[in-house]
Amino acid sequence: MASLRANTLALALGLCLLFFAVSCSRFAGNERIHAIPDWYGRPDVTSHKIIGYGSGESLSAADRQALAEISRQFEIWVESKTISKESKKTLSGDSSVERFYKQRIITRTSKKLKNPERVKKSSIQDKFFVRWEVDLSPEWQQLADKLIREWRKRGEAIPSELAWTGDKAYTSSRFCRKVDNYIERKGRIGVQKKIHFELFRKYDQWFVRVDNISQSIQDIYFAVNMKVYEKGEISLRITDPEHELLGHRISDGQRFCIQVNSPKEMNNCALVNIYPDGRVSLLKENVTLQTGKNIFPADKKAVFESNTLQGKNISLDVYIAVCGSFNNNLADFRALEINDRLPTGKSAYKVDRFISWLERSRVRAFDSSVVVTRGSE
Repeated sequence: MASLRANTLALALGLCLLFFAVSCSRFAGNERIHAIPDWYGRPDVTSHKIIGYGSGESLSAADRQALAEISRQFEIWVESKTISKESKKTLSGDSSVERFYKQRIITRTSKKLKNPERVKKSSIQDKFFVRWEVDLSPEWQQLADKLIREWRKRGEAIPSELAWTGDKAYTSSRFCRKVDNYIERKGRIGVQKKIHFELFRKYDQWFVRVDNISQSIQDIYFAVNMKVYEKGEISLRITDPEHELLGHRISDGQRFCIQVNSPKEMNNCALVNIYPDGRVSLLKENVTLQTGKNIFPADKKAVFESNTLQGKNISLDVYIAVCGSFNNNLADFRALEINDRLPTGKSAYKVDRFISWLERSRVRAFDSSVVVTRGSE
């Protein structure tokens, strides 16, 4: 009887150990299946960022899943903005406001998500996990936030006063003023910092670099101020082919001329067009301005024609008249030929070189005019 009881106890103990081992193996297996990084899937309350998480057997599969999640969220974000704007519009009862908001919503929806960035990546037991972000805040704010994070990382105090160095077109721009105001509000009183601004193009995209921190930008006009170079007494205006003034707003496909008024005769002058994407076209070079009113082109059959950039409903063009004793000519810049719509090719994107050329040259007279070209609704 004692022997039978011992065998029974041994059998029961064996069954318990077997059950425990199986349970542990299942638990460990479940742990392997569900093991994820501690940062994965965490909700983010940042209102100006869209976050996407992804996982997969390969890094590319995880990336695709995260980017797909961002795309879905972006559609919801646009829809929520639409509802918000419509409620404001309905309360005001203003039909012009309604059209304005609808136009903004359509423009926003048609834009592609720019510069998604993978900010986290982990691999656990042959599975990849990623976090991607799209920052919807203004580009100047993205740069300012990066600078603040970098200075804190270095253990440096946030300055309350910034001293900009670089070409005047950049350091006097609205972009720099926005960064200035944003950082100085967060800075420590009495702390000053000298920072250098430069604009460069890489991978078919424009970037600004400040204190070795780079930020991609889409709106060149916001980061470049050509007004700072104005001098002399010449003035540039836009006219129709009959030489009637048009003001600063024209339509896509509209024919126009450039009128330059000069108080005296001036040699070695040029007309230049800077596009909002950083392209530069040379409209006229080595021309002589006569005293009084000068119209270009003089032939009404060969006038200029306005064009918006592809995919844009509105373009901000800068038209420039510049005269001086130049050490070198404008051969580095693309001349706009007859029947050309827009300058094309990588060699057309030279706004940074044009600004460097202005900084080096002996300019006697300079005037610029910003013209809004609007496409059809």
